[in-house]
Amino acid sequence: MITNKHIIKREDEEKNIKRYSNNDILNNYNKNMEQNSLKNINLKITDEEIKLHLKIIESLYPNFKLQIGKLINGSYNIFTKFLVQSHLDDFNSFINVYIKNMPESIPAIEFSPQMNNYSVLNAYRNSSKYVKFYVSDIEIRNPLIKNEKGELRNDYPYLCKLSSRNYEGEIFIKINKQYNDEITSTVVSAGHIPIMVLSDLCNLSNLSKKELIKKGEDENLLGGFFIISGHLKVIRYVIYPKYNTLLLNEENKVHINCLLNDNTVFINFLTYSKYNFYSYGVKFQNSVITIPFHILIVLLSPIKKKNYIFNKIKIGIKNENAIKYIEQFINSIFIKNDINEKEIFEECNLSYLGRNSYFRRGIFRIYQVSHEKKGKYILKYCVLPHIQNNTEKFETLCLMFKKLVLSKFKLINCANKDSLEYHAVTTCSHLLANLLKDQIMTALSRFHYQYSRSFYKLLEKKYDIFKISVKQIYLRYKEMILNEIKEDHLNQIPLEDTSKDKNLNDQGDSNVLRYKNESKRKLRSIFIDEKEKLFTTVESYIEELFNDNTMFIEKVKAFSTISLAIIYFFKTGNISSDNLHYQQKSGWVISADEINNLRLLTNFRAIHRGCFFQDVKVLTPRKLLGESWGFICPVHTPDGSPCGLLNHLSQFCYIHNLASNESHKLNIKLYLKKIGINVNLDETSGIQVVFEDENIPIIVDSIPITYIGYKDFKRTVYKLKYAKNHNLYNLKSYFEINAYLNESSMMDCILINTFPGRIIRPLFNLKMKSIEFISPSYQPYVSIAINYEDIKKNNIARKLLKKREEIVNSKKKDEQKFTLKQQYLFHMNDKSVSSKIKNKLTNSSNYMLKKSNINKKVLKMLTENCYTKNTDSYISSSEYETSSNSCIDSEDNNISSTTYIDSDENINVDIYEQMPQKFEYMELKETSFLSFLASLTPFSDHNQSPRNIYQCQMLKQTMGIQSLNMLYTFTNKIYRMITPQLPLVVTRDYEFYGVDNYPSGTNAVVAILSYTGYDMEDALILNKGSVDRGIFQTHIYKTELIDLQKVAGSGDFVFGNNIKYTNSYKNNNNNYEHIGKMLNNDGLPSIQQKIKESSPLYSYINKKNELTTYESFKRHGEYYVDFVSLAKNNSNQIAIVKLRSTRKPQVGDKFASRHGQKGVVSMLFPHEDMPFSESGIVPDVIFNPHGIPSRMTIGMLIESICGKAASVYGKRIDATPFRKYTKQKSFNNQWIDNCGIKGYLQERNEKKNIFTEKEGYENIYTIQDNHKKEKKISFHTTSNENQNNSDNLNYQPNKKNKKNSAITYDDKIDYFAKLLLNRGYDYYGTELLYSGIYGVPLQAHIFIGVIYYQRLRHMAYDKAQVRRLGPVCNLTHQPLKGKRKHGGIRLGEMERDGIISHGCSFVINERFLMSSDGHECFVCPKCGLILSPILQFNVSGKIMKGRSIGGKNKMAVCKSCNVSCKIIYIPYVIRYLLNELICLNVTIRLNIKSVEDMFNLK
Repeated sequence: MITNKHIIKREDEEKNIKRYSNNDILNNYNKNMEQNSLKNINLKITDEEIKLHLKIIESLYPNFKLQIGKLINGSYNIFTKFLVQSHLDDFNSFINVYIKNMPESIPAIEFSPQMNNYSVLNAYRNSSKYVKFYVSDIEIRNPLIKNEKGELRNDYPYLCKLSSRNYEGEIFIKINKQYNDEITSTVVSAGHIPIMVLSDLCNLSNLSKKELIKKGEDENLLGGFFIISGHLKVIRYVIYPKYNTLLLNEENKVHINCLLNDNTVFINFLTYSKYNFYSYGVKFQNSVITIPFHILIVLLSPIKKKNYIFNKIKIGIKNENAIKYIEQFINSIFIKNDINEKEIFEECNLSYLGRNSYFRRGIFRIYQVSHEKKGKYILKYCVLPHIQNNTEKFETLCLMFKKLVLSKFKLINCANKDSLEYHAVTTCSHLLANLLKDQIMTALSRFHYQYSRSFYKLLEKKYDIFKISVKQIYLRYKEMILNEIKEDHLNQIPLEDTSKDKNLNDQGDSNVLRYKNESKRKLRSIFIDEKEKLFTTVESYIEELFNDNTMFIEKVKAFSTISLAIIYFFKTGNISSDNLHYQQKSGWVISADEINNLRLLTNFRAIHRGCFFQDVKVLTPRKLLGESWGFICPVHTPDGSPCGLLNHLSQFCYIHNLASNESHKLNIKLYLKKIGINVNLDETSGIQVVFEDENIPIIVDSIPITYIGYKDFKRTVYKLKYAKNHNLYNLKSYFEINAYLNESSMMDCILINTFPGRIIRPLFNLKMKSIEFISPSYQPYVSIAINYEDIKKNNIARKLLKKREEIVNSKKKDEQKFTLKQQYLFHMNDKSVSSKIKNKLTNSSNYMLKKSNINKKVLKMLTENCYTKNTDSYISSSEYETSSNSCIDSEDNNISSTTYIDSDENINVDIYEQMPQKFEYMELKETSFLSFLASLTPFSDHNQSPRNIYQCQMLKQTMGIQSLNMLYTFTNKIYRMITPQLPLVVTRDYEFYGVDNYPSGTNAVVAILSYTGYDMEDALILNKGSVDRGIFQTHIYKTELIDLQKVAGSGDFVFGNNIKYTNSYKNNNNNYEHIGKMLNNDGLPSIQQKIKESSPLYSYINKKNELTTYESFKRHGEYYVDFVSLAKNNSNQIAIVKLRSTRKPQVGDKFASRHGQKGVVSMLFPHEDMPFSESGIVPDVIFNPHGIPSRMTIGMLIESICGKAASVYGKRIDATPFRKYTKQKSFNNQWIDNCGIKGYLQERNEKKNIFTEKEGYENIYTIQDNHKKEKKISFHTTSNENQNNSDNLNYQPNKKNKKNSAITYDDKIDYFAKLLLNRGYDYYGTELLYSGIYGVPLQAHIFIGVIYYQRLRHMAYDKAQVRRLGPVCNLTHQPLKGKRKHGGIRLGEMERDGIISHGCSFVINERFLMSSDGHECFVCPKCGLILSPILQFNVSGKIMKGRSIGGKNKMAVCKSCNVSCKIIYIPYVIRYLLNELICLNVTIRLNIKSVEDMFNLK
């Protein structure tokens, strides 16, 4: 096979590839290309292309050594790895950074039995003792598995596939208990979490290519997926509002998604009501708390002064009304209730915030701490939690309020929720971090509840011991009080000090006073003694409980079930927790279909808008806006319901997911300080004093760090971008630097974003001559050139516009003003100006055309070298100045006064269409806006756009080489073409990304003609001889996963076969063999054993009774056993039986070209009946020509010509879209150089046209004598004949121009057509074919060539179904649907209309009644009800209840009319409908009168 040779060749090349620098890479690459230049048919990838792509990777990973031995896996190379790298970076950041930062953002829980709702009020007075619980460390380990001896060893993905397990690692959480500065720690196993393949924790991450093969993996393994229950799962990207960005979604609401350092998200927003009341909202664990905004702004202000707050908010606002509004708002805070400014700042403190904040749910709901501490926790964990200190929170709050005020006065616009400009991406780490953190906080709350409950139970038991002493104290007190209350003046006995008795007004008898003092002394001594005994023992017991760690370790088991929600998330794709803020609750995890390798790869480049929008009937989320150019592929999206919602990233688009604990904000501050910007490095003291001219903020992740003036704006932006692009001073190239100045819809600022989850793409910065990554939010505000020709056009237009004023001012007043194009045509075509212009000039006596100084200036300007390669020679439209006198009137002329034509470079420039502008960036590649899959379509620029969309979908459904480790691939269905071929016509991206190891089709000889009518309506005719030789022949692998626990249920079962093998026995002259002989002793079939329907597939033994149960194969068709495995998962056994069947192309199978031309096989023609050419070539496929004009797939026709040329010359042809082909070199053959029959016919037609118009030309020009002697006429045209049809054909009578003459042609077609002419084929790719039936030549030449055809997975064998009788629905009694359920094919409304139109009434009766839900029932002839006859009587008079009809002697009587009922035959669904309507008190009566009664025929 071609692929095996190709694999061996690639492996030989990779043995020599052990290099670590770019120069070594290029040198070795060139050596290999030179050595294999004779054998290699591939396209030559230039050194510049390799350097460009390496530069992109190096800019993102500056410290990453490009070790090719690790990154290049077979045909897939480092550039293919780059497509998946963001998924790997995301999970690596989760396990290396996010889970280590997560304990910092989880609030600690405090517990004290003395704390309650009443003691909290005076908590600042009475400091009670408490115990504190918090999480300090989280760790995830690599996947391990226990063997039978209990020893741990590394687990690998192929073992998980064999045993249908999860590829997961154990997660450990460290829980701490702190009491009186004593910390007790314990590590809890919180379950297992799935591990991404080829991540840092994966056991395959450091293996070489050969070691990967030994571990049952493909050598081209890219990773990025999870293995759940033996199947591949992918967490796809979902669009989410941008993180750490102030989003003005509505006019009265500013929204920010705070992204913490553990990659979890919390939502904050600022709103104002109709009464100008501003409130700040916080969403914590799906619980919303509302705080008055003025409390926060006063509480967080670093300087407690009103003017400081006012000056901070008004910075950068120029509108006087807005400034007055801000001043009124600030004054309204300090004028309330006549309180001075100092008292306002003292009143709005942390205790005030904690006292007025309430959470309905979440971890703060159980807090019983002081209000001050609660307010501190709210500020830290709820209000802008991604910002550490309060000063920066104050700056961000001021910015939020400022943005809201600007929106209120219509100074800035609201954000478009559907625009990619304000979007980020929700990745795997976002979901896992939010899920894990939510589960830890929930477990922490559950632990607090269980711990406190156990604590109080123990305390209650201790109190039972004190009840006896308390009772004795009570009895003694009662006896004393009874003795004391005998006197009226001693009803109450105070227990205070004796010193207070001096203040008594009552002065009684001395005996009474003495008695009173003695009684008080006795009571006090008894009370104090009993109190000390009681409460000292209670307090000591509480301390004992606090110091006891057994209860703490026992209750920590609440953390052991944390991973269950994560495993459920991976298995179902649903989020079970209600505490998360995601609007989408399902569809996060998808199965990675392995139909072919390209489909698996595109799962990592998919980006979804959200499942929520699939059911919403709104089209705006599906629109492809201009901001998404270069980020979202406009071609690669499915048709149908997910159209526009499920998109794919372009080739160079990159999702930044690599995270670190490095302080990017501090690095930016240090660099700004270095370049002379006044920055305060002390984060706690806020921004330094701002001068009046410094109004533009520099915002880093929503935090203003300093302000600059307009004079420093351009310099600062340039310096920041230069350091970013070159990775200098710890500024990374993946930073997002957006500079907005004097934009109508944006606030003037320099916005720097460093957070992960952003969408970026590389461009070439023309000024810095380096690669720069930009974001969708900055792209609409810059000018980007597609290629270098755009820059050249811009330079030409600029020079023309500059010279225009000079030319006009230097003209003479008595001369007529001519356009630039008229002067250009006059001097370039000295004697051949077009007739329209010349007639207009000669008929008017006022027009004078002569060679003046003006025309000399035009000639001088046009002969200048306008195409300088200096990229700095561009000018902005704002810098160019023109005067009003420079306007040239050209209304009377048919030719635009601004058009310039250069015949050498084939460029048409219109000054008004190509206004001079400042191109800041240039695309790295013309096809960079296409996705990886869309870039594989050849000549896609010549196809209709929907056809390219269809091709992207069908390429993921093709049968080819699914993977190189077919043995350990256990997808439900695997398709593998037996004899695939590499395409002859490919794009450069096809070879650049190395897709040759996974071909998906065959180079078929395709003839486009109508042959016998079997190719109508996209139907194809296949050559039966080609099918017999193996074209499109496919192996289909069906995997049967047998879980013994699910099949046999609970019990002691094991796979096996304990039937003794006996000889066959005869019965009625028939031989019978025992069913057990078809299975082995382990209960599973043998390799290469034939399996049919009802054949035994496996067997298992019940150990209790030693009986064997056999299970048969229930699918139709013949299969052969390809692979058998038996694994043990805990106490369960899992068997895998992989079956193989061979499928040849049959009638009804689906095929497609690479241009969206799909069709089904209508007939397999014998080889001798197919048409054949003079050279004996018989086409493999016949395609109907009627499918070309309406679909406009011109790329398919070009591929046919290119495929024929490639097969003739043995060299691949480059079919990259938008590529320009140089003119074909001369073949030293006049017939070939003049394009064969095309040039001959075109030249003859042009001669006729010229000589018929000869008289008109003689009136304009005086033809010289030497012109009459010329026998041949040459024509000078440009390539853009569509734009200038009449001006391209210019009469050139000079012999000198004969050598430079050229025929009008399309460069791309001519390039390949001449190759065919050189080998004796026709220019158009047509040939004379002979009929295979009659043996005579066909009347027309047939377009025949080589086209790469793909076989799709849709086959008639899997879809065809038929039944006579079968299962029906219990509710409606209608047949079920689905082939697996042995269902029928439904005839719907449209089929019914078609049958009626043909007059087939009995067919309708038979299909819709007899074969469907025909039902016999009783109906009352009097009342017409079918529900009333519920009583049935037999002959003996016994009452039989029920509606069923059975037996000969049964009959029914209407319950209400007492009339004998009749039997009718109706659809059963009518009875179901009547039962539904009777519940609504609606009934239907049937009229069963005879036809004679109805039509009065008696």
